[in-house]
Amino acid sequence: MKKTGSAVAVFSGNDEDGYAYIIGSSAINLKVFSKDISEKLGGRGGGNETMIQGSVTASKSQIEEYVKNLGK
Repeated sequence: MKKTGSAVAVFSGNDEDGYAYIIGSSAINLKVFSKDISEKLGGRGGGNETMIQGSVTASKSQIEEYVKNLGK
């Protein structure tokens, strides 16, 4: 997390069954994004300012687009 200066995200799964995720950041307050991710990617989850986890039903392309713009 410290090396990126932004956020690190790992998603595991597929478009059919959904994706589990964990996102960490030392630069972005991720607690703010937990609700936003759930709303925009059809998921649920939670965490704190530096790390959140959960699951989403969005497609791979939707997830990639969202993560690309995280914190902007």
